[in-house]
Amino acid sequence: SRGLVNIIVAKTGGTMQKQMQGKECSHAKPIIQAKFVALSGNLYLILCTFHGIQIHNATDQRLLLFHPLPADPSKPGEEVFAQGAVSIGNDMVAVGASSGRILIFKKDSGTFAWADTLQGHSNPICDIQFNGKRLFTSDDNGCILVWSQNGDSWDLLK
Repeated sequence: SRGLVNIIVAKTGGTMQKQMQGKECSHAKPIIQAKFVALSGNLYLILCTFHGIQIHNATDQRLLLFHPLPADPSKPGEEVFAQGAVSIGNDMVAVGASSGRILIFKKDSGTFAWADTLQGHSNPICDIQFNGKRLFTSDDNGCILVWSQNGDSWDLLK
């Protein structure tokens, strides 16, 4: 099934396999990307889908955040989706969207909440990386932007 994520854990003495059903996922709308991120010693699974962004506790599979992606009224019939995810420091994750926006979510008291939206791309985000100081984002048109964190906000470097 396209809405299922197969999790295989290798450990001494063999492997363990689990399956997890993504929220709002169906055969017609598959999961685009599944990525594990570690924050403060805890492991989380980020699912990027056509319906939105999901962050799950990777240990017990609890859904900690579902952030729907609304359709753009100026582009009727165009699919919206999330793609590209990375951890930032010990308490944040960044996820790209088909709108060209980068959504920042902050971990707080065992759950996640939206913290910021970075706007600089005009095409769908395809990848995001963080090197400890700067956030690098790229889109489907080949544009690469570099962002620097400045307190609670982000500056686009020219």
